[in-house]
Amino acid sequence: MYFLWKRLLLFAMMMKKPIFIIPGLGGSVLYHKETKEEIWPPTIFNIKDFKENFRTSYKENQFISNHPLEIGKFGDCSSIYGTKKWMSWIIGHNYLHTIISYFKKENHSVSCIPYDFRVIGNKDYRSILYKKLKKEIETYKERYSEKIILLTHSLGGLFIHFFLLEQTEEWKTTYIDKLITINCPYEGSIRVFEILLDNKINKPILHTIDYIEDISPFLWLIPNPYTSPNQLILKNKTHTIYHHNITSLLPKYVENRINYHFHSFLKNIKDQNNIPTYIIHSSNIPTKLYLDSFIEGDGDGLIPMKSLRFPQYWKNQSYIHFINIPNEEHTQILQSSILLDNLKKLI
Repeated sequence: MYFLWKRLLLFAMMMKKPIFIIPGLGGSVLYHKETKEEIWPPTIFNIKDFKENFRTSYKENQFISNHPLEIGKFGDCSSIYGTKKWMSWIIGHNYLHTIISYFKKENHSVSCIPYDFRVIGNKDYRSILYKKLKKEIETYKERYSEKIILLTHSLGGLFIHFFLLEQTEEWKTTYIDKLITINCPYEGSIRVFEILLDNKINKPILHTIDYIEDISPFLWLIPNPYTSPNQLILKNKTHTIYHHNITSLLPKYVENRINYHFHSFLKNIKDQNNIPTYIIHSSNIPTKLYLDSFIEGDGDGLIPMKSLRFPQYWKNQSYIHFINIPNEEHTQILQSSILLDNLKKLI
């Protein structure tokens, strides 16, 4: 009888598609490799340890962690908490865990994929991570006999888009059911560029971080110089800046890093991954479009609409589906009942 119930349970689980969830920038927990202490996300109680352990260096054209930090286990959804549990009520959301909890209750197999967002600009690190992710997907496909649904937020959408570009068409057809991106910054953000220029952000614990040195994907998130060369970014008495010369505002060494690490990454955003892709994005939130003015356009508060909807320029639109959820901010959208209803339909 036990064997029969076990087989029935396995059969029920096989009817549910496996979901792989990939978080955005800062969405993965980072641990000290030796002490196992949680370094990210930071709290007011470990500021000293955070500052000492979080930093990276740039040596021999690579982003390298100054201290031995590691990510959580692939599959374990506690590895992608973007906030401390006790802080959720203060900041108004618990990141992706409302969505995770729902689909787990619905008996989907939910697997969470953390990554060290600080050094994701390291090509060697990214290559190792992609191989590990590919193997994980293949294992789950064999276990559940179902293709994988990839669900991403923000930077996670770029991370997975470029992972898919490295796979063969046969592999994608065999293993991937669909990709769902939520507020993915396909073409970058003026807000992020301002942070890089100012080298600060309005969060006290993070104020002393050098975003160019310590968080490499910030350089992916500048307005993309390879997609819209004619869009004006800044115009004043001394500068006229369009997308194509945006790096002239950054230090020379940063321009060199962009050319070395990010040129192909940014340029290839114009390529499509040729799997069904559902692009969920916010709207109706004032979003900065230019560096030198208070002009605000449509978007999610961080990412402008043109960036959120950039895949509309991909050649084969048969794979692309846009879902607009108005009046939701970049991260708060993850708590939206409208978002959850749409995900239920897609999954």
